[in-house]
Amino acid sequence: MLIIIDHKMSPGAKYTLSSYGELMELETDGLTYPSISGHPDIFFCQLPDILIVAPNLPKKYFEKLDEHHIDYITGELPVGPEYPSSARYNAVATENFLIHNLNHTDSVIIRTMKDLIPVHIDQGYCRCNLLPLKDDHFITSDQGIYKIQSSKFKVQNYQEPMTKNQ
Repeated sequence: MLIIIDHKMSPGAKYTLSSYGELMELETDGLTYPSISGHPDIFFCQLPDILIVAPNLPKKYFEKLDEHHIDYITGELPVGPEYPSSARYNAVATENFLIHNLNHTDSVIIRTMKDLIPVHIDQGYCRCNLLPLKDDHFITSDQGIYKIQSSKFKVQNYQEPMTKNQ
């Protein structure tokens, strides 16, 4: 199994993940701003049956996907230096829904997922803030996503555990 991670991930987390598969440490330079330049969800959109990849992902990563026989489609627009062009691939797709700020979603994602129910949210970095689970359950810490999604899906909003003194 190929596990795509940010190259800035802690050594301990890398060590743990490496027991599950080969790590592909993502590091890009000059494509988008540094704090997100290694985030997989900036360059990849994981759909139920295929991966959509930003066309300006460095060639060595395409070669690694090919080496692992991972099915992917190349998106239309490159990841850009700032929002919203840095959020084009940061959508969440489940078996039933495509969730993203649909004003900024790459058109290849929209066309590929045309049979899914589109759900527009204002958060462009949707995948950074919404974790899909089984059966259209989700976890988020983003209040805006929670308010929109709680009426449509089974969303669990993360709350800090209470201490004895609270």
